Amino acid sequence: MRAAPLFRPQSIAARQGAWLGDPTISLSPPIRLVSFSSCVLVVAMVFGSYARRTNLRGLMLPSSGLVKVSAPQSGAIRSSNVSNDQEVYAGDVLYVLDTDTTSSDGATQEKILASLRRQRDLLAEQIETKERLRTSKNRDLREKAANLRAQVL
Repeated sequence: MRAAPLFRPQSIAARQGAWLGDPTISLSPPIRLVSFSSCVLVVAMVFGSYARRTNLRGLMLPSSGLVKVSAPQSGAIRSSNVSNDQEVYAGDVLYVLDTDTTSSDGATQEKILASLRRQRDLLAEQIETKERLRTSKNRDLREKAANLRAQVL
């Protein structure tokens, strides 16, 4: 004899799909994002404002009336070639700078130049010495070659 099932077949059939959960309608995140960004775009177009670009010819002056001018290197102003309210153009010399710096030993630029001159003179002297040495070696090698030829013949 066959044993009777514990649950009715209708109950077992109803429970087979229960693990899938209840049916719901859900929008995926990209659709929500597209909807939100579309709403923001429509609101921005209706209530927003934008800047207009225009090409103009003429003279531009800063609103404050001042322009910051800087020198390529530091130094003291030796002379000024401009005055207040004078019109200047690109490339005009406004100031002449004295870039010579001094230290506790005196004028630094002059000392650097003197040191560079000494180095240049020393290098020229070394080049001359090497040239004399090369000439002497060449003469010695020629004499040696002549002596060897004389011994072979």
